[in-house]
Amino acid sequence: MTTTARADLWFQALNPLIYTAAVIPVLVGTTASYAEAPTLFKGTTFAWVLAGVVLLQAWLNITNDVYDAETGVDVNKPSSLVNLTGQSMLLQIIAWSCLALGMVCIYIVNANLADNWILGIAGAGIGLGYCYQGPPFRFSYRGWGEPMTFIAFGPLSTLAASYAQLGRFSPMAFGASLVVGCLVTGIIFAHHFPQVADDQRAGKRSPVVQWGSKRASRVYPWVVLPAYGITVGGVWLGILPLTALLFLVSLPLALRLVTFLWQNHEGAASGGAMPLAVGLHALGGALLAVGLWGAQANLF
Repeated sequence: MTTTARADLWFQALNPLIYTAAVIPVLVGTTASYAEAPTLFKGTTFAWVLAGVVLLQAWLNITNDVYDAETGVDVNKPSSLVNLTGQSMLLQIIAWSCLALGMVCIYIVNANLADNWILGIAGAGIGLGYCYQGPPFRFSYRGWGEPMTFIAFGPLSTLAASYAQLGRFSPMAFGASLVVGCLVTGIIFAHHFPQVADDQRAGKRSPVVQWGSKRASRVYPWVVLPAYGITVGGVWLGILPLTALLFLVSLPLALRLVTFLWQNHEGAASGGAMPLAVGLHALGGALLAVGLWGAQANLF
């Protein structure tokens, strides 16, 4: 294997672009809190929350790789960290170290608040993350991965970032978190299409395994497109500011993603949906965050 090819495998294994799944909800939750109470914004709190959530996602990503190796679902995946290193125990140590450091960050944030809601939210997210893939639960193998991802990287992460700033729960942050949840669920759903054969062999009942790739591709629009209805409805109800409609600029990319999966739902070609889904989450989340920030920052 050439050095370039091995470097490409490492890039795929570490998958730095997927960490937008952690960055976007923190960004959206923080900007929602700024839209409600700009004088309460604290940059250091934002930094600690962001570091904590990114470290928790690193724990989740690495342990998922290890647990997938145990079930054999990644046997044909050369970009698996376990397949690349052959060091399952070392990866476990790194992963759980990330969890410990992430909790230190979250504890620092919690110490500056009057209650322990941040610790509670973080604990719920960690519990979901472990049950998603860890033994004996492995709920993602039972077809529950999408709703668990929606909750963990939608409402929980977004509300944690907002609560850290405001010290209370925010209706605006909750409305925005549903949008983020739809987009991040679109990532995990798209991820199943190219690996349906390995999932079937390992007994992983992903939506694509359960429904078949064609039917799953027809369901896919109902995963990501509701984000646009939620945004419009949230503005109409007064939960989201008018500037949140900036999110609608990402609609062409969402339609491109949906159309791509309709046309390429089988085989290796379906792998092209994953970067589109990650891009939609990053672009849509960034546009929503700018829209929320702009409600108070006089950007529009």
